[in-house]
Amino acid sequence: MDNTWQVEFRNVGCSYFPQSRVDCHFTLSAQHKWASSDWVGLFKLGLLRSLAQHGL
Repeated sequence: MDNTWQVEFRNVGCSYFPQSRVDCHFTLSAQHKWASSDWVGLFKLGLLRSLAQHGL
């Protein structure tokens, strides 16, 4: 599996206020090839670990 990051998020804040607007800026690498199943997700810190523990 290729470990090269293909999405780079820019201007990411350390924290955000609840109910505040969040702008998401990102850049895709030139090597990225789009597929119909591609998606970019934003998750609360720790969510991926929780999903991995449940096998999702």
